[in-house]
This record gives sequence, C-alpha cells and structure tokens, in this order.
Amino acid sequence: MLNENARLWVKALRSGEYKQGKHRLRIGEEYCCLGVACDLFQKAGGALTVRSGRFYTYNNESMVLPNTVQEWLGLTGRAGQYNKGYELSHDNDTGKSFAEIADIIESEPPGLFQE
Repeated sequence: MLNENARLWVKALRSGEYKQGKHRLRIGEEYCCLGVACDLFQKAGGALTVRSGRFYTYNNESMVLPNTVQEWLGLTGRAGQYNKGYELSHDNDTGKSFAEIADIIESEPPGLFQE
C-alpha cells in the first residue's frame, strides 16, 4: 500500500522539479525515478552517504536504491520490481516519463509494495 513517503515520491515525479536522466540514480542535475526518491529521503532528514563524481552514489549505490530508502518507501525491491519481471528503473531507462512512472506507482501493481 502507498505510504505517505511513496505519495510524496509520486508528487515529486509529477512536479516538474526534477530533470529526468537514465542509467544512474543521479548524473549532474539529472535523476532516475529512484534518484528522486533518494533526494526526497534526504530532504525528509534521512541519512545517506552521498558522493559525487561522474555520477552520484548514495550509500555506495549508483543504480538501485539503498536499503534505507527502499524501506522508507515500503518497496519490495531496490530497483522497484513489480508484476514479476518489471522494474521502475528499467521503465525509466527505456523511455517512460516521470508522469508515466508515477501512474505505475499509484496503481500499486502486484509486488511493488510490501504487504
């Protein structure tokens, strides 16, 4: 079920505040849908070790969510796995817009959120 943190994530994805990027949580000012979640987690006071270089890492992760962010959102997997074989990270990297990804999250597909 969509918790309050996941609702904030959906709102942020639709806000137009974040520029969408691919293949990493964050490169410069471009974010993957999962990178937006990491940024929100930090803004909410969550502790992450962030390093920037060619791309950003959050708790040494550059492509999937750190465990703490996954748990904060209530997701079952660190890449946003759902419907046996789909991933929000893959959706992001293959051209789905943030708005389309927000729609997927809101529809609460099987397997995305912990019961």
